Amino acid sequence: MRRCPTNLRRVNLGGFTLLEIMLTLAVMMAIAALGWPILQGTFERQRLLSGGNQLRGAFALARANAINSGDVQAMQFGDDQTAFKVDRWVGEVAGGTDVVDDTDTLPTAFNGQLPEGVSVATVNPLGDGSAVSANTSSAGTGASGSQTGSATGASGSASGSATADSAATILFYPDGTCTSCEVALVDKKQRSLSVVLHGLTGSSALTEIVGRDSGGGKR
Repeated sequence: MRRCPTNLRRVNLGGFTLLEIMLTLAVMMAIAALGWPILQGTFERQRLLSGGNQLRGAFALARANAINSGDVQAMQFGDDQTAFKVDRWVGEVAGGTDVVDDTDTLPTAFNGQLPEGVSVATVNPLGDGSAVSANTSSAGTGASGSQTGSATGASGSASGSATADSAATILFYPDGTCTSCEVALVDKKQRSLSVVLHGLTGSSALTEIVGRDSGGGKR
């Protein structure tokens, strides 16, 4: 009868001990806690940039609709300044209030919603021949006048800015021109980004995000 050897080699099956697993998890949690604020800030900046690009796309579409349809198109922002509507511009009534077609049956009408946490802070007119039309506490001056902090018409000029209380209206004309303005977007952390719309050419550009750790400039 054969004897079993007494010096059998111990088989090492590998694996981790409970202590090793707990230490690994603790290190991973520490790294995640340190990195999350950085990742969160990146996500928030990306949403702000996405909102700016969304407005640029809406500007281009509204301008194209105005050229193709032959009707003036108007963009207005909602009361919470997080949504916008583009529709045919009906005209201006007493008191300088701009009116758009609310039938929602025209093929040129469309709505948009800014990314979560992003809203419109101000709509600032630019002095290159076309200004923001807005319903402010001061009445608008009509198609050819100008008045600080208030609406002008298609060819007027203005100074000041239209805020959430002034129902700013951005107009797009069949000849390819449009309102000249700078739309400032802001997020919950008070980072800001501006979309600059040039009235004579209808082109738009983004500024760099301005915040705690961002510089200025144009894209």
